[in-house]
Amino acid sequence: MSIQFFPAIVIGGGVGGISCAIELQYNAIEYLLLDDQAELGGQLPLIKTKIRNLGGLYFADGTVLQKQVNEYVQAQNIRFKARTKVISCNLYEKTVETEHGLYRGQTLIIATGARIRALEVDCEPGLREQLVYFTEKNEAAFAGLRVVVIGGGDYAAITCLDLCKHAIDVTLLARSKTLTCRPDLLKLLQASDKVKLVTNKKILAIKGTGKIEAIAVEDLISGEQTTLPSQAVVVKIGCTPNTELFAPQLPLTEGGYIDVNAQLQTAIPGVFAVGDVLALKNLRISTAMGQGATAALSAMQYLLSKTSTAVQ
Repeated sequence: MSIQFFPAIVIGGGVGGISCAIELQYNAIEYLLLDDQAELGGQLPLIKTKIRNLGGLYFADGTVLQKQVNEYVQAQNIRFKARTKVISCNLYEKTVETEHGLYRGQTLIIATGARIRALEVDCEPGLREQLVYFTEKNEAAFAGLRVVVIGGGDYAAITCLDLCKHAIDVTLLARSKTLTCRPDLLKLLQASDKVKLVTNKKILAIKGTGKIEAIAVEDLISGEQTTLPSQAVVVKIGCTPNTELFAPQLPLTEGGYIDVNAQLQTAIPGVFAVGDVLALKNLRISTAMGQGATAALSAMQYLLSKTSTAVQ
């Protein structure tokens, strides 16, 4: 099998990877972006709410932003290969094996993103399939129900506020002592007479016969086990980084995230990482875009350093 060579290879077509490719092209660095999806954009289609915090720009939802991003990619002739799944990757040699070919770079930028984290808990037969991960634009389906939302971040809080307009009541259940959502969202939750906040609780099981009827929980301080009545369970516990491909070669955090330095370089020289794979807090679309551009510039500096060394 022949090997195609590029000074920079970007693995992943979310906003971080796209931003990196754009910056590389702007600076006339030959590159290739690889993505396993049919269309670039990563998790953008999963965003069902309005996007209003992107540098003053407004988008009705993630799909609208994805469409505009892909139109720009096509107009600017950004070089990428879609529907190209990476089978293996040697970070030290900077080789990438895909279903359609083998590539080698002088630098690699990991932008493989993340996926929705599934709730791993015991469930009575047939109940796991009833767990809900997306409620956006379908809140009315919860009318007249008692709902438990699992999580403590912004998305969990927003979901509670949306669902309480229709549900009988909503319980926000979190493992942590305090919720991690924005202060303004917390104030709205505390002011609602239809939202109950329950913290320091671990979920033991989802119970019911044919349909969800209750949740068994354990208090993480006292160890007391109780049951919360519920007719629907919505899971908002974040994402899992897509880093399994690199686990044997890169040191990862307990959650599977990648540590980087200020230049977004990993523990392996010439290998950079951006976006949802990073062990950083407060990630947003805007930060992923900025990281993509930063990683591209860092990769360029790395390439220049190698060229200077070769000349000497």
